[in-house]
Amino acid sequence: MSAPEIERLLDTLRLANTSTYEVIQQVRQLVQADAPESHERVMYGGIMFANNGTDWGGVFAYKNHVSFEFTQGAKFENTPAFLEGKGKLRRHIKLGDVDDIAAKQLAQFIAQALDQP
Repeated sequence: MSAPEIERLLDTLRLANTSTYEVIQQVRQLVQADAPESHERVMYGGIMFANNGTDWGGVFAYKNHVSFEFTQGAKFENTPAFLEGKGKLRRHIKLGDVDDIAAKQLAQFIAQALDQP
């Protein structure tokens, strides 16, 4: 699932901020476990995930957090309210550290993304 562009991005992230790198790697492992059919590629400065050529989400590093963006997140059940954003379709979850992956129920939202038509 890993391309040279992804490895270069990960190397850059690891050198810039090991905490951010660890969050992104944990998120990628979760996606690989829950959505093994998904493909990843570098786009918009982050890693996008797609099934059958359709993007369903992506993970992006920011200065103080990692954001997991959902392409159709506005359609998700958001209880508890971990999804943020007010766009027409997209929603995101901010992850400050690896503990937020479980605490903010990222796996539940990934499952919803994979259930979208």
